[in-house]
Amino acid sequence: MPVQKRFNKKSVFYVVVVILATVIIFGIGFYLGGIFNNNFFFSKTPQAKISIDELKTKNDRWEGYVLLDLRSPEEYKEEHLPHATSVPYSAFQKPNIIDRISPFLDKRDEIILYCRGTKCQTSEVAARQLIGLGFNNIKVLDGGVDDWKARGWPTEK
Repeated sequence: MPVQKRFNKKSVFYVVVVILATVIIFGIGFYLGGIFNNNFFFSKTPQAKISIDELKTKNDRWEGYVLLDLRSPEEYKEEHLPHATSVPYSAFQKPNIIDRISPFLDKRDEIILYCRGTKCQTSEVAARQLIGLGFNNIKVLDGGVDDWKARGWPTEK
């Protein structure tokens, strides 16, 4: 009785191709930002900083930019930097953040983030998230409301 082959060359070839394609797809996924782990929305790219003086100059000239105040809504209502929009950091912790902020943000806009002061890391974390979502012109204010007020510059209510 002759021995039958269980696999022919063609089926082995297809199995090898499928395995290689799977390895390549997963490899690309991990390389492009870890889409298969919890760090998908966090970029490891360092953020550009903008000084208080640079922001004051931009503010005085009203050079087009988006200024996001990441503090609580209560802190924002009490006082905030001129031309700032309130997007509390808590919004960045919710799913679908892009759906919440995209109506008024363009991925090409210069977006400047700030919080209370230099010891506050909220802006850094939010910047990494925005960069991970494809925003490419993100800056973090080197300072915050406290530093702005220390220079005697006006805030808005």
